[in-house]
Amino acid sequence: MDLWPNLSGGEAIDQLCRLRTGCGGADAAVRRRLCADFDLDTRTKGRAHSKGNPDATGNLRHERNRDAPAASAIGPIEYRRTVTSATDPTDTYTVATDGACKGNPGPTGWAWVGEDGHWAAGAIPVGTNNIGELMGMLKAIEDHADIPHLVVQADSKYAIDTYSSWMDGHRRRGWKTSTGAPTKNRDLLEQLIAARDARRAAGLPDVVLEHVRGHRGHVLNEWADERAVRGAEHAAKGTASAWSSLGGLHPQLDVSAAPTKKR
Repeated sequence: MDLWPNLSGGEAIDQLCRLRTGCGGADAAVRRRLCADFDLDTRTKGRAHSKGNPDATGNLRHERNRDAPAASAIGPIEYRRTVTSATDPTDTYTVATDGACKGNPGPTGWAWVGEDGHWAAGAIPVGTNNIGELMGMLKAIEDHADIPHLVVQADSKYAIDTYSSWMDGHRRRGWKTSTGAPTKNRDLLEQLIAARDARRAAGLPDVVLEHVRGHRGHVLNEWADERAVRGAEHAAKGTASAWSSLGGLHPQLDVSAAPTKKR
């Protein structure tokens, strides 16, 4: 169809309103708000906007901040989705998470990749694979704090079990394991509890966790692994950094197929 590429942002909103209501275009105030919400130019035709991501790799080489704070200190990124209702089961968003570590302990990466190709990843100069897994899950939950029905897929049973049951047990025992040893990664567990409790306080359902088998062709998991491995590679340079497609600084990924394996 040649219609949409030839419409400006305001004209596209008017046309959608006509299709939905059978009446005239959008009210002027509504048009201005929607154009602002979706960052649409009221004068520029659709064909002049970005065609998406011609390079499906979404290369990480352009760092957001070479002097970024430690990845654990980087807060949630302001999200871009318009939420309907916490009671609307159709407003479900699926995101895969993963962690990677070179040496374990060693340079560590974390990542999440969403069903629409949005993603975030980070580098921690010294960590473990479990830290990467927990960080990926934490950032996925924090960065989608306004999504009512959030599904998080992970290949780490450790991360899933930690979130679903272990972290509360550790807290009840005063951050001790069942054997009395100090709980590892307590800082991340406390942040995961805070993220979960924030959802509950907002009246949102708990995150749904799904275990997927890693390296078995699961597309989102493969992309999350690819992002986490890249993060670990950057971590080997000794700098903590984080990157994301949210906000438009980096392109979305083409998640219609798994990433191409390095030869």
